[in-house]
Amino acid sequence: MFQIVFETILDLIPKKIRKVVGIILIIIGILISLIAIPLSLLLVAEDTGFGALIVVLLAIPIVIIFLTGFALLLSTKDDAGYRFSPLDLV
Repeated sequence: MFQIVFETILDLIPKKIRKVVGIILIIIGILISLIAIPLSLLLVAEDTGFGALIVVLLAIPIVIIFLTGFALLLSTKDDAGYRFSPLDLV
């Protein structure tokens, strides 16, 4: 069900826009991770459970941004007849 919805949404977005948005999301993910890593190291250095929770909460959106960026970028490469799906990453 999720794959059908995702492919329908991808088909509505032109390939050039998917590629640009994918690259932008990957750059945003890199910038956020460069900000989040030192911040998380400072929070975990205090050795509190709250700091570890914040680290996990910061890591989840970063991973989702990267996966979305790569999925959009790779969905433009269907020249060989292979259609990329984010379910292939799981």
